[in-house]
Amino acid sequence: MIELVEGHWFNPDQIVAVKATGENKCVLWTVGQAATEGHDIPYAAEEVVDAIESCYSEEEEDDQNEE
Repeated sequence: MIELVEGHWFNPDQIVAVKATGENKCVLWTVGQAATEGHDIPYAAEEVVDAIESCYSEEEEDDQNEE
């Protein structure tokens, strides 16, 4: 799980899209969510995507450490 906004946790595997809607705003959609009901996030889309991608790089590091 990743906290993208204070008090809002998301499963990065369930995030299907992030769209920039302004300089420091974006909309995030999760699996099964209607296209008109995205989550408004008060951060730049690039920051949100970087946070999501960092979840996967941490998992890869953990897998390598276990070997």
